[in-house]
Amino acid sequence: MAARKSTRGPASTPFAAPDRIRTFVHPDGRSYELQVIDCRVYESWVNAGHGGGANVSTRDDDDDASDFARKKAANLTKKGYVEGPERSGRVADRSANVVEVLRSDLDHAGRPRSDLQPLAGHEHTYACSNVSVGEWVITNDEGTRAILLRCVIHGSTLTAQARDALSQHILAVLAEQRDAIFADERTPVRAFALGPLGAPFARLIVLSPTVENHVVQGRFTVSRSVFRAFPAFDCEMREVDSVAVAEARVVGPGALRTSRWDRAPHPVLDLAYVEDASATPTFLVHPPDRLEALLVRGLATLKTTEVHARNHRGEVRRFVRGQAPPALDELRVFFGFAP
Repeated sequence: MAARKSTRGPASTPFAAPDRIRTFVHPDGRSYELQVIDCRVYESWVNAGHGGGANVSTRDDDDDASDFARKKAANLTKKGYVEGPERSGRVADRSANVVEVLRSDLDHAGRPRSDLQPLAGHEHTYACSNVSVGEWVITNDEGTRAILLRCVIHGSTLTAQARDALSQHILAVLAEQRDAIFADERTPVRAFALGPLGAPFARLIVLSPTVENHVVQGRFTVSRSVFRAFPAFDCEMREVDSVAVAEARVVGPGALRTSRWDRAPHPVLDLAYVEDASATPTFLVHPPDRLEALLVRGLATLKTTEVHARNHRGEVRRFVRGQAPPALDELRVFFGFAP
């Protein structure tokens, strides 16, 4: 997934109110809709006669998203589309009680998928578990903001005692940092030390609500109210990441499985393919299991002049087309793979 770099100038005006959809209709029957919520652009379209589709684009910040949508709208009008009236769209209700919304998500039998109940001995903390996952939610005093912690149970190699010990330690760290976390909703990635009790993980990562973008049954009631917390190895996230980059690390095929507490390290593997050595490299997020294919075997078929590789510490190594392949073991140390 790509990490997009904004090239904006001064802050732009919003594309539309965040709960409004701008609509466009073509004389041949096609239609297109655009909505911007924070740094995401939601697109949907209907082809003439039948069919259509939808897409979501995550940009680096809110202004970049508005500029991106504005360019989309300009291209539509160039193609003959005529803008129609705005209509109501997705909305993030920041006054909603998060636990109540999460419990409103029902399965086919009408039971809550997350039957969250107060956790004894933990203030403002709720928990639930089934054969598949365990979930914990810590809320603010009003219940309108929450930190979600999730652990996969089905197929896990961890014992129930190990999962319980780690979750209790994480909950203690979150309780201590709760107010500071809720006070900062904009920083995409934050990290807190777990200490020896968090082993094998070194850090607790907290993703902002904008990165988490939590959705319940297709509704956006709490999409800007839920933080995501998960234990992590040092090599897995960068605190300087933008929303788009952080999302690329934890969403989609080959992404970090944040709910797997028995995983091996999933290191940052950012690559920039460079043709002009004087240009500023644009790094893209790559799955770490492609390390050998991209940086050992891949150098022989490199289509650009060079490739730059960046690890979680921000250190960059440069590889030139035609050079001898680097040692795989050395690369694994550089990126932070398990020995």
